[in-house]
Amino acid sequence: MVSIGGSLLSAVISFALVFIATNELGKEQAGVLLLAVALFNIVTRIALMGTATGLVRYISQARATDTGGDIPNLLRWALLPVALLGTVLAGLLLLFAPQLASLLANDADPAQLEQSLRIAAPFLPAAALMFALLGATRGFSKVRPTVMIDRIGRPVLQLVAVLVALAVGANAVGWTVAWLAPYVVAMVFAGIGLHQLRGQQASGGHSSELTRKSFWSFTRPQWGVDFLRVMVRWQDTLLIGILLGPGEAAIYSAVTRLVKLASMVNQSLVETVTPQISEALAQDDMPKAERLYQASTAWLVVGVFPVYLTSALYAGPLAAIFGEEFRAGATALVILSIGRLLGTATGPVEAVLTMSGRSGTNLGNQIGSLVVNIALTLILVPIIGLPGAALAWVASILVNNYAPFFQVRKATGLHPFGTATIRATIAVIIAFVVPAAILHAVTDPGLLLSLAGATVSGLIVLAWAWYNRQLLAIDQLLKRGKRGGKTTGENNGNHNNHEKNGKLEPQQTL
Repeated sequence: MVSIGGSLLSAVISFALVFIATNELGKEQAGVLLLAVALFNIVTRIALMGTATGLVRYISQARATDTGGDIPNLLRWALLPVALLGTVLAGLLLLFAPQLASLLANDADPAQLEQSLRIAAPFLPAAALMFALLGATRGFSKVRPTVMIDRIGRPVLQLVAVLVALAVGANAVGWTVAWLAPYVVAMVFAGIGLHQLRGQQASGGHSSELTRKSFWSFTRPQWGVDFLRVMVRWQDTLLIGILLGPGEAAIYSAVTRLVKLASMVNQSLVETVTPQISEALAQDDMPKAERLYQASTAWLVVGVFPVYLTSALYAGPLAAIFGEEFRAGATALVILSIGRLLGTATGPVEAVLTMSGRSGTNLGNQIGSLVVNIALTLILVPIIGLPGAALAWVASILVNNYAPFFQVRKATGLHPFGTATIRATIAVIIAFVVPAAILHAVTDPGLLLSLAGATVSGLIVLAWAWYNRQLLAIDQLLKRGKRGGKTTGENNGNHNNHEKNGKLEPQQTL
């Protein structure tokens, strides 16, 4: 509950940041800011080198198999390369900022984008280290540091800094500083959090035969996966900047932010369940892994489908929130919402594939997804504009979710379609489609009516979920929230108590 609540807050603040930027800076300067942020996110993932996922997998397995003596080596193998590569990439961004700005600005003046890229560079190593450090804390089955630091603390600092930038009348360059500087503070607190965890949960146990080569043989493909995943998420914004200019890039980035509201909840759930899937697979406990997989999928449907359905059914009024000129992105928003909904139906399938040791297979999926996205973007955007970029993204989403779905099914026999998942899917779709159909039949709903319709639908889903709380294990979930969101077995520090406290029913770990 803490994880999902933190992700919701982060998503709301992220939306607020884009809302403020588009309304105060206008689409051209907002485009400069969002292009700089997009490139920053891509380069940060390159610097991260896949180590967040690698640390989750190997630290959680070390604790599950009583080989905690490996943990100091794991941290050393991961964190030093991240710091070094982050520094090198920051230098390269400083060096090539003029060329990158000219490329991304299309026919617009690249001067402010060049300054924004130069400003972004020094924050790269801090951002990459923050993600790596938080990955290590999740390896200790602790999601709270990620929630408190990356989902709550950093976004709140960003919002405060942006409001200061607004108050002093800063341009896009000043807003870039405000947007990215909180990563430094977050990195410091992530380091403190990991240090405290290591003190509270002494590594203990013996050392295994795990080597640096073994660690990187898993993590290196994940490095490619992380890079490709962030490219799929942000490259369309960059390509639109190249093809159509910063203004169109701002429209696309803003309206897709509505879809990304749900992705934060998705990500928090995946981060919560991934270490436990890893432990179940390490112990060859397939029934437990399947329970985790199916339960997390059901909760994704209940928590995420409502956002996608709202943005699809009320796209026009929602897109206009950023300014009337942003209504041009409504069609793209509908397409993306439907694509995301179809992708979410497979649950956290990528986490299941990766934690089963198939990071190389996942890398191949990501390559295919990115190739499809870029190729279709280059073909469709010059012809039909922003809807073309949305169609390209949907195609890549389907590749990225359904390829691993069939791979996981073939390799492990696991699937996400339990009774709770199927019933939740039907209930949520009916709850949103019926009220929206009535509203659209009666009138052309504006923003207030759209929000009212979505609220009614959301209340119907909440009522259904509460009535079916045994099916969805809501009572167990609420009990875990009262215990502070600890994963099973953490209360007494014994990592082997997962089965004891409630059989590790997966719903209890959300």
